[in-house]
Amino acid sequence: MRGDKDIIELCKDFVLLRMTYLRGVNIAIFEYDYDLTWMGFFLDAEGRVLSRYGSRESKSADTLNSSEGLRNTMREVLAAHKADAGKPKAPY
Repeated sequence: MRGDKDIIELCKDFVLLRMTYLRGVNIAIFEYDYDLTWMGFFLDAEGRVLSRYGSRESKSADTLNSSEGLRNTMREVLAAHKADAGKPKAPY
């Protein structure tokens, strides 16, 4: 997925963060699958999880992950975020 121009362009609408050290982070807010090799979470400014991307099947770690799937997820998250803008938020 590196070098995918559409993903690079979509990333301009996100704040990107790579976390490699989670000590002290409340990971209970994430539905996390520890068998995955990679997973991306999409959160809003209040820390609510809007979506996640990443999957796996038994024969291969990356069979179900694709640049097309990531682009689609990113577009859906942006659309949902824009539709939700200005609406009152439920308490966390």
